[in-house]
Amino acid sequence: MKLRKNLFLSAISVFAVLAACIFIDSYDIDQPQEDGSKAPMIEAGKVATFTFSGHIDAIKDAEEGNTRFVIAMLAPRSWDMRNKATVTFQGGGVYNIEDIQTTSPIPLSTPPHAKPGYTWPEALMERYGIGSNKVNDMEWTAWWADTPVPYYNGLKTNYTVTIKVNVGNENLIAYLGFFASHSVYGFDDDLNNNKHYDQSFTSEKFTVYGGEGETVDFTKTYLNAIEPARSLQDDLITFTFTGEATENDLVREGEIFLESTAYTAEGNSYKVNVRDGRTLMTRPNTFTQNYSLTIWPVGFFGVPEDETVTKIEYFFTNRTGDKVVNKSFDMIVNGETPESDDIPFTYNMRCRD
Repeated sequence: MKLRKNLFLSAISVFAVLAACIFIDSYDIDQPQEDGSKAPMIEAGKVATFTFSGHIDAIKDAEEGNTRFVIAMLAPRSWDMRNKATVTFQGGGVYNIEDIQTTSPIPLSTPPHAKPGYTWPEALMERYGIGSNKVNDMEWTAWWADTPVPYYNGLKTNYTVTIKVNVGNENLIAYLGFFASHSVYGFDDDLNNNKHYDQSFTSEKFTVYGGEGETVDFTKTYLNAIEPARSLQDDLITFTFTGEATENDLVREGEIFLESTAYTAEGNSYKVNVRDGRTLMTRPNTFTQNYSLTIWPVGFFGVPEDETVTKIEYFFTNRTGDKVVNKSFDMIVNGETPESDDIPFTYNMRCRD
């Protein structure tokens, strides 16, 4: 159990005159390991359990007293928290401390009071972003208590929250984020410094291992990015060279090209190593050193209809091919030692359903 003051979650919807101080006293992201120990890691495809405990102090009365406990979490987008996570809690109000209370995702049509026109996930992302993570494939998800309850002056209550979710089959490393608030004025900035909400990111990295493809470390700087993170061969894919991520010779070139090879389940490979308009990457604006190219894999590589693309290997180069940014270079930037200097980036495709 990790002790962390004012960290993560709890939330009560209170009326305008209710001021509630919300605290996180401890959280636990460790998972049981085969040797009987616990650690912040889990095998792909399994259900992870995250818990946290805290307390709430209500210091003014609510005129009408029905409030909702609000919970939010930042996690990798591939976990699909809104549709797959189960979030419950005990305590946190006038509930029977022994009873397990259920929650539901906050409707996207219900904005935070302080952010009209925003969904709760949008408001959380605008204010807090993805924390110390570098790869922007994270998302906030927010839930509230299915049963609202009154909060009154002098109420002091403890709570424990449990979040369960299948972490999917992608190997990754990421920092997680947590948020606590209430559904009426919980996202407002209080001039009296009452703690209507609280937020924190974990100091420990959470790891998913033993799944598909290479491990994506969300906490490291990468010179490459792909959207979407996973796709079918019939989807459009955008490759981005994030040249501003770190110093490199390629950003000083007038033109940057994508060189790539597609591999199929049938054992064939299709290479595109021409440097022309077909592979030339474009720079969306002059304020960044990012260059992008969107492709349709089947057409781009000329893959026959009866074959299925399983992965794409690629790197970035200049017109003459004497300057290259690949995974080897990225590993060196992140303090690793590559086995060779010509390891390409790899993008794993999803199979057809």
